[in-house]
Amino acid sequence: MLLDHTNSCLIIIDVQEKLMPAIEGQEHVITNCANLVTAAQRFGVPMIMTEQYPQGLGLTLGAVGDC
Repeated sequence: MLLDHTNSCLIIIDVQEKLMPAIEGQEHVITNCANLVTAAQRFGVPMIMTEQYPQGLGLTLGAVGDC
């Protein structure tokens, strides 16, 4: 079965500034999320990005949210 942009969605969950230090391999996580966002945009796949308590945890990292 192949993926189809008409029934797919990319979800990026809480890739925020203050959460990153707690994630092992954070550089790889950020790079992979940015690559996925870029690919989704190119192929017309809808995306959802969530932020949990942005006032305290910060916004989605620019490397991911600005793609």
